[in-house]
Amino acid sequence: MDSSVLRLARKPIENVRVGFIGLGMRGPGAVERFISLEHATVAALCDLYPGPVADSQKILADKGCAPAKEFTGPDAWKRLCELPDLDLVYVAAPWQLHAAMGIYAMERGSGGSCGNHRGGMLGSGRDCRAHAHALHDAGKQLLRFL
Repeated sequence: MDSSVLRLARKPIENVRVGFIGLGMRGPGAVERFISLEHATVAALCDLYPGPVADSQKILADKGCAPAKEFTGPDAWKRLCELPDLDLVYVAAPWQLHAAMGIYAMERGSGGSCGNHRGGMLGSGRDCRAHAHALHDAGKQLLRFL
């Protein structure tokens, strides 16, 4: 089996609904980049603390976007991943958490996207690729490392 996830694909989505986990350092920049995309909607925001979520909501408001659902606290990322209407979960949390969060998102039906292309550690990246292939083979979503 080719371990690359680059050839895994799904049918095009007219409007990709994105949830963001981790809004401290890299997350707000990702939110800004996504709101500039024509066919993407920031649907959910998550961080351990309320401040970064509020800051990202302000980014949305300043650009005329609708407010996103908010999640805060230690297990808030799981609640975000369990939303039935997300197409993509963008993980910008600390790198050690990328693989677990991306896999959790994929297992719940959202594509997981990780700002760290290695998925944290090498073994974790392999776990992510293996889950992506298994879910793709079962007709489910894709994990893509950006």
